Amino acid sequence: MTSWIHPSPAVDRSAGIRRVPIRLRLGRPWTSSQPPRAMWILADSLKRAAAMYMAGIDGEKEHANAKKILLEMGEFFQIQHDYLDLFGDPSVTGKVGTDIQDNKCSWLVVQCLQRATPVQYQILKENYGQKEAEKVARVKALYEELDLQAVFLQYEEDSYSHIMALIEQYAAPLPPAIFLGLARTIYKRKK
Repeated sequence: MTSWIHPSPAVDRSAGIRRVPIRLRLGRPWTSSQPPRAMWILADSLKRAAAMYMAGIDGEKEHANAKKILLEMGEFFQIQHDYLDLFGDPSVTGKVGTDIQDNKCSWLVVQCLQRATPVQYQILKENYGQKEAEKVARVKALYEELDLQAVFLQYEEDSYSHIMALIEQYAAPLPPAIFLGLARTIYKRKK
């Protein structure tokens, strides 16, 4: 029997879980060099690993396989979030998105930069990150001109298929239903 005072060998093998929060709190040079996405991935990985250890799942293979699937789902979820920030229905999402005004490096602006002509790039450069409604409208019109809604819908289908393939390939010996339920929850979400 294990307790919080005398942890199981699995928890002893997971010493990295105990060390990482210390680096997050004390390691200014380490954290300042990491992009925000890396920090989010680290925090999310810690929660996943801790939950699996607490459930008695301590195999390296199980942890590595879960990470492969969940990182893809996390990226999928974040890209949906970026899309819904602009194209989501505020009466459903509960908010009016401000990624354009806040100058965020969202998936939409990255897609725009990859597809923009020099003229379109100049429009983006002059209007992105500005608070004025007409400038925000110019950016949104540019996104629509580049048909980024269709680009997202194609990404969503491709990504979901990829996640399903990862679940089929890597879920075992964990119950695939865990991953399938989560994937179905986030697929085609509206908020």
